[in-house]
Order: sequence, then C-alpha cells, then structure tokens
Amino acid sequence: MLGKLVFYDGKIQLKFLSSLCIVSVLISLFAGGMGWLCEAYPNVMVFGIFSTLTLGFSILAIIAMIFGNTVYAVIYFRKNIFRDEGYLTHTLPVTKAQLFFSKLITSTVSVYLSILVACLCACIGTRRWDYISIFLDMLEESGVQETGTVVLSVIILIFLIPVTLCQFYASLVLGYTWKVNSGNHTNRDLLSFASYIILYMVQQAFALICILVYLVIAIGSPFSSEFVSQMESLVEKQTGDAVMSYIQGVLGIAFGLNVIVAVILITIILWRLNHNLDLE
Repeated sequence: MLGKLVFYDGKIQLKFLSSLCIVSVLISLFAGGMGWLCEAYPNVMVFGIFSTLTLGFSILAIIAMIFGNTVYAVIYFRKNIFRDEGYLTHTLPVTKAQLFFSKLITSTVSVYLSILVACLCACIGTRRWDYISIFLDMLEESGVQETGTVVLSVIILIFLIPVTLCQFYASLVLGYTWKVNSGNHTNRDLLSFASYIILYMVQQAFALICILVYLVIAIGSPFSSEFVSQMESLVEKQTGDAVMSYIQGVLGIAFGLNVIVAVILITIILWRLNHNLDLE
C-alpha cells in the first residue's frame, strides 16, 4: 500500500514541480542565448543589458523553483493530512506511518529533483559546466581535502533535505494536534509556526552544546591556561593532521546530530498522529 501512496503523492507533487521546471528552463535558455549574443556582439549595448537582466531573472526563477517546491510540499502535507483532504485521507486502509513516509519520500525526491534542475538551469544560464570542480576547489581551500571528508560533507548536505522537511512536518503535526482548552476557534497555523520556532531553538541549543563538548574534548577546557595557545595554534595551521581531524570531527557530529534529530522528529510525528489526531 505504501507504494500506491508514493505513486499518488509523487504524481501530484511532480506535476507541480514540472510547471516550475519548465519556466526555469525556458528563462535559463533565454539568459544563455542573450549571454551568447552579448559575447558574439560586444559592441551592441542592448545585448549586454538584456543579458544582465535575463541572468538575474534566471537566478530568481531558480530560487523560486526550489523554495516554491519546498513550500508546496509542506502545504500539500498540511492539506492532505489535516485540512481539506484530511477526512478522506484518514479513511484509507493505511497506517499513519505509511501516510507520513509517503509524503516524506515523495517530497524529498521532489526537492532533490528541483535542486538538480536548478543546477542544470544555472549551467545553461551562465553557459558554464565546471561548478562541480568549483565546489571541490572550495572544499579544498577550506581544508577539506581527503576523499572520505568530501563524501561525508556531501552525505550531510543530502541528508539535510529530509531532516528539514521533518522539521516542518513535525511543526504542523504539533500545531494541529495540540490540545487547547478553549471554546474559541484556535489558529492551528499559528500554533504550527510557534512549534517550529521552539523546535528550531531547541535543536540549535542542542547542536551548540554538542559542538562545545567536542571542542573541550579536542582542544581542552576553556578555563585552562593552555586553551588560548592551543586555539591559536589550530587557527595558524592551514593544513595538517590536526586541522583535518578537527574538521572530520565536526562533520561527524553534524551527521550524528542530523540522524538523532530525524529519529526524534519522526517519533514525535508518528506518536502525535496515532494518539492525538482530532480533525475539527
């Protein structure tokens, strides 16, 4: 049954994404064409003006495609689980976990596709195809040189998408399942927004504590007399095993935090959906 849900949800979300992709690709093609005309005829001022304008519109279209697709994924989850389609959705012979994971899988894939299309549009609009090497050069300049570290960085970036979606979904679930002892109408969207702020602050505080703990373990107590000299020594080193070990440690903590946060958020979502869901 999960496969059927994924097929249904994916078809709806990809239909919306395809419209955004078509607009972004067309604008990027126009921007690339104007850039080619500007290089072919550098003395024609109008080509230079239109090249700059169309490139700017192309960048805006790329940002709007990724942002709009993510917002649509959240709105679709809200509508399908809690709002207009909620009553029909919850009459289906499926579990709450299947409903949630169907939305998470299809939304994650949809966001991945929007990012891939955005990269393609960026290459078309600027007529450059070396962004991967630029990204690798940036990692190398920042001290990330080993293959394992690069792979871990990419995995963290990839895993960040479903974790972010889980944050939005958990906020909606908390907002729409929160018990309010009041006879007045309650704005569940405001409760969802407040839930997101609280979850974000808790997550950031937890991440900061973990980083500080790792810093104390790796460098030493900030109250010790050698702490400042060890920090200065680490900053002065541009390369070396010490710096690489520190970077790998931070990346490992970031990945571990994402996994822990994802597990906690999914647990909250499934628990609230199974025990506190009450469609008004």
